[in-house]
Amino acid sequence: MKSKCTRDDEALRIELATCFPFLFDLLEKNAKSRNDTNNKSIQCVIDDTDCIQYAHNQMKKDKTKTTVFIHGYQESIKVTPTYQDIVPAYCSQNNSVIAILDWTKLANSDLSLVSSQMTQIGQIIASTFNSLNDKGYEVAKWHLIGHSMGAHIAGCIGTYSLDPAGVIFFTDLYEDCVMNPKVAHFTDAFYTDRGTHATVKNVGNLNIYANFGTAPQPGCYSNNSSQIDVHECSHKKAMKWYADAVRNKTRYLATKCEDCLLHLRFKYCKDNDQIYLGPHVNTKK
Repeated sequence: MKSKCTRDDEALRIELATCFPFLFDLLEKNAKSRNDTNNKSIQCVIDDTDCIQYAHNQMKKDKTKTTVFIHGYQESIKVTPTYQDIVPAYCSQNNSVIAILDWTKLANSDLSLVSSQMTQIGQIIASTFNSLNDKGYEVAKWHLIGHSMGAHIAGCIGTYSLDPAGVIFFTDLYEDCVMNPKVAHFTDAFYTDRGTHATVKNVGNLNIYANFGTAPQPGCYSNNSSQIDVHECSHKKAMKWYADAVRNKTRYLATKCEDCLLHLRFKYCKDNDQIYLGPHVNTKK
């Protein structure tokens, strides 16, 4: 059976546009990258570094950052919190080249097959990033943001590429790649459904737990809600709240504390270090 992660299958894509993304894509070997003038976007085969260079240069202009977003399992780029929440939030700041890794076809395969391919996907993308680095692009300053299993891909890329600036993990972390703070200069983990869709491990330099990091999150429970619905809703809150934090730097304040319950009920850690959720987080503290 043909691997779902070879260059013979439509599995990974990247597109860049004026403020809507450029997509990395793993297409057929003979597929050509294309410029979609109607949607003002550029799609590049994942190993077509000339296309990616062109797309990045077209969109760079006065942008100071490059941010790569990776959607989750059983999602597509158009039906995902990444595209619906995070990308518009970043676009509103107008300071970053926006890229989305599209792995829709593979993401809708069997879970066991998908999880077994994460390392290979990470290696393929890391190879492209390393090639871009050799051509003079400061890939080490790019930021990777992954939601759900996309976080796992981000971790794999960080493991095999040139130390990207930031990998932000949103739940669903698997074991194939070594998940730890060393996959990037700084890893920031934000938990909203810990223990179900999310790992219970502390995988970041900074680990932030929204309302203990577990379901149900606010707005995710009613008398008619199934457990599946509650966890799915809580799982997606990570991206919605992170998008809010992109637009408003002081929207969500986190406090360092060994016991969240004591802090929430009795302000037990009120004098401890505090930090705001978002891409502006102080990575040197």
